[in-house]
Amino acid sequence: MAQNSTSVVDATFYLPAGAQILNILVDVLTAFDSVTSATLSAGTASGGTQYASGVNVKAATGRITPTFTATQLTNMISVGTNTALVVSITPVGATTAGSVQVSVTYVQK
Repeated sequence: MAQNSTSVVDATFYLPAGAQILNILVDVLTAFDSVTSATLSAGTASGGTQYASGVNVKAATGRITPTFTATQLTNMISVGTNTALVVSITPVGATTAGSVQVSVTYVQK
């Protein structure tokens, strides 16, 4: 996922119906240089937070594993029939650099 100035950047994964999400790994290859912030979330639509939220991709490079809430962990037990998992990076302020690789680990039930 590469920066796109001030626009939200989305990547969509399609999982098998009923799959269980085991983990979401965020590899920040180049930190976003947006003026204020750059936050990654994962959910069922752009900007959604059903699976992960508040992941700072501006602060540093390296691998980040989100801190999941109890609700997010419950949602990860089964994606049900909505098989789209959308990862979004929302920058605040102009961005000229930033690259993130996201991996989703799941099991098919």
